Amino acid sequence: MSSSEYESSGDESSSSSSEEEVLITKPVYISKTQRNEPPKQNDDEASSERQKQIINSKLDQKIEPKESVTEKDEYDGIDDTDDINPEIEFENWKLRELERFKRDQEIIKQLELEKEDQLRRKINGNN
Repeated sequence: MSSSEYESSGDESSSSSSEEEVLITKPVYISKTQRNEPPKQNDDEASSERQKQIINSKLDQKIEPKESVTEKDEYDGIDDTDDINPEIEFENWKLRELERFKRDQEIIKQLELEKEDQLRRKINGNN
C-alpha cells in the first residue's frame, strides 16, 4: 500500500509541475560582427516613434491625476473659517447648547416619570 501512495504522490507532483511549465527560449548566438553593426534605420525610427507614443501617453496619464488632485486641494478637510464672525458663531453655539440642555432635561423628566409609575404600580400591587 505504501508504494502505491508514493507513486500517486509522485504522479501528483509531476502533473502539477507540468501545469507550471515555463517556456524557455533557446539562446541565439550573435557573432561579433553582427553585434557591432549599427541598427537598421526603419526599425530604429519605428521603435523611437513607439517610444514617443508611450512617453506621451504616460505624460497624459500623469497630467490627469494632477487635475483631480487640484479639485481635492480646494477642500483638504480642514475648516479654517473660525473667527470670521465671532458674534454670530457665539450666538449659534448658545442656541445649540440650549437645545442640548432642553433635550437632556426632557430625558431626565421621562426617566423620573417612569420611576414614579413603577413605584405607583409597586404600591398598588401590594394593597
